[in-house]
Amino acid sequence: MLKRITLILFAALAFRSFGAVEFNQKVEVLARSFPIGAFSKFSLEAINPLWGKRDHPKDITYGFYGAQAEFRTSAVVNYVSGKAFIYPLPILGFFAGKESGVKQIKNIDTFDCTKAVCEGKIHREFAGIRLALGFKDVFFISENKWSNVKANDDSLQFVDEITTLLGSPGEDQTFVSLNILGTQLSENQRAGLLFISNKMKKNASNSKMLNGFYEHRFGEHSLISSAGFFQTRQEQQVATLLFLYSWKTPSALRLF
Repeated sequence: MLKRITLILFAALAFRSFGAVEFNQKVEVLARSFPIGAFSKFSLEAINPLWGKRDHPKDITYGFYGAQAEFRTSAVVNYVSGKAFIYPLPILGFFAGKESGVKQIKNIDTFDCTKAVCEGKIHREFAGIRLALGFKDVFFISENKWSNVKANDDSLQFVDEITTLLGSPGEDQTFVSLNILGTQLSENQRAGLLFISNKMKKNASNSKMLNGFYEHRFGEHSLISSAGFFQTRQEQQVATLLFLYSWKTPSALRLF
């Protein structure tokens, strides 16, 4: 894992040779009531201008590209990842990368760990697209991510805690779509709806979550509180609460 992080950071530093590089940091802490879970995430990225120049806060006539290293942990599940991204416009971005993780789960909601692989190593190759649109105080943000997931144990179906689905023994593909529709209540407050759809390809199944949310920003910090319903792979509707705290350094290029 350390080798992977080091390679990503060296790649980020290499951007200095191409122009004025921007380094950003972000910390996130998430807690969810169902399926019960929590994690902390730290990311470090380097961004370089691609074309144009941002002349005012609402300017979108420019682009950028970069690389990001990320570490995510929930004590029993630990991942390290690296990805490259390019934004032809600040409201439209494409990304691709890899991540590796180690799971030491003994018990997890909605899964029987005697009949599925809950522990071991996981490798994920992914690619995706991000989009942000807005009109006056209304905004829409979407992220769609396709992943090929490999488990080191192919004796049973494996648990994918990200989608809360079961993958076919050894390898499967997932699709995760995150969509947010909201309104800007004030300079520091936003509210709206958050919808997540998870799909497993080979072992055909899906899960979904629809929540209302409220976000309050204070400087470089943000706190999101949300409540709604989670639909399991067995199509059960369960009430859920989600809280997300984040801190990030200001960016002159990123809009979202």
